[in-house]
Amino acid sequence: MKKLIQIISLCLLVVIAGSVNAQSKRECSVYTIAKPMQKSRGINKKIKVNYQKDKINILPAKVVKKRGKTPVCMFTLYNYHNQMVHVYADSMYIGTIRANAVGSVETLSGYSKLYCVSDDQSFSWEEPGGCSCIHIYHLRIKEGEGQVIE
Repeated sequence: MKKLIQIISLCLLVVIAGSVNAQSKRECSVYTIAKPMQKSRGINKKIKVNYQKDKINILPAKVVKKRGKTPVCMFTLYNYHNQMVHVYADSMYIGTIRANAVGSVETLSGYSKLYCVSDDQSFSWEEPGGCSCIHIYHLRIKEGEGQVIE
């Protein structure tokens, strides 16, 4: 009887561990190179730089784990640029990442496109988004250039 209880409890432990592992989202790394922003007479319709210099929202390096509902969408950005980068999800201002730093975003709703613009508006990044996995975006100006100080 004692062995039967041990076998049943071991099976339950395996099932619970498998369920928890299946519910955790996988990570998707995206390595993206900046595109120079075009200086023209027209306005870039995709990105409206609508933050106020005195009200910049600096993104935290890590998402604070809270009890309760698990966020539907999370993404992390590594800024390898020596300027602040302003982050937009579906053309809405989300926050700003410090120079050579990491920023994380946790939302309860989805997003389809991620736009980032350097502080001097010389460079921009554009990547598809989504909540199918936890996206990790690596924002670089040139391949292999720059470093992040955590």
